[in-house]
Amino acid sequence: MIRVLVVEDQKIMQKYFEYMLSQEPEFKHVQTVADAEEAVGICSYSAIDIVLMDVQTFHNHDGLKAGKAIREACPHTKILIVTSLIDPKVLERAKSGCADSLWYKDHGEEEIKAVLEGKAKHQPYQKKPPKEQPFQLLVDIQGKMAEGKSVGYKKWATKFNLKEMSKTLLFLQEQKISSAEELRERAAAATERYHAMGDSIKAAETRLAEIAVLKTHIINYAKTRPVYDAYRKSGYSKKFLEAHREEITLHKAAKAAFDEAGLQKLPKVKELDAEFAELLTKKKASYPDYRKARNEMQELVRAQKNVERFFAEEKDTTEKTQTR
Repeated sequence: MIRVLVVEDQKIMQKYFEYMLSQEPEFKHVQTVADAEEAVGICSYSAIDIVLMDVQTFHNHDGLKAGKAIREACPHTKILIVTSLIDPKVLERAKSGCADSLWYKDHGEEEIKAVLEGKAKHQPYQKKPPKEQPFQLLVDIQGKMAEGKSVGYKKWATKFNLKEMSKTLLFLQEQKISSAEELRERAAAATERYHAMGDSIKAAETRLAEIAVLKTHIINYAKTRPVYDAYRKSGYSKKFLEAHREEITLHKAAKAAFDEAGLQKLPKVKELDAEFAELLTKKKASYPDYRKARNEMQELVRAQKNVERFFAEEKDTTEKTQTR
């Protein structure tokens, strides 16, 4: 089991890493601290395999400096520096012996897991191929979290669950959503797909109800027809009506239903039964895809709302400041 120490002073990123580690049985989250200097002390008396170290931590203590101290005192401990900014100075210091690897916060969750497990060799010092586009939305969000100083951010952090936003970050990375516009488009498409499937199921349910009612009318019509024929032959006798009111009422109701539906020829009960069975089977078979579409829509809409709230607080605060 890989024992991991998290060194991060931003609450939302703490939750992000803790949640990620909790999802993998091979990782053991030992502790989370906000101060890099505190991490040096912990590693001196506790067996730590990997330290996830932020570049700048609580009290402006240097994560790279602490990483170098830990590597010198505990050679078996690996230092994985995490940062949201691509700074040449940070890269140079990391290469000088302050870290074993470096992970940008806009990279995917699977990549950091692979690095932590030792299944992949991270190469942070090589430039990305030109064709690869950065997840600008993640960069923007993580940049805001890294600042963590604005009034807007603090207001947002007090109103919304930090753990929820960390889940949103994981979701955006897994889905490879690179912009707010793409998030809106995918949320809209998922919503449309969900409602279309819902409409299809409702249409099937409506038809199933129609078949059930029509079948009842056809059966009642057939059963009461001899009585109604006798009623007609009696010259619509009131005495006959009183004696057979229930049958005659059912017959008239069935005839009215057929006329309303515009039926020139009544379908056979066996045909209705076959249609009913087929519709019911299709309806039941569509539920797994319907639930999947609903879950996808809910996840995308939830992520969209979280992102919009996150940036709306910042925008609202900026506008208020400018009007003062």
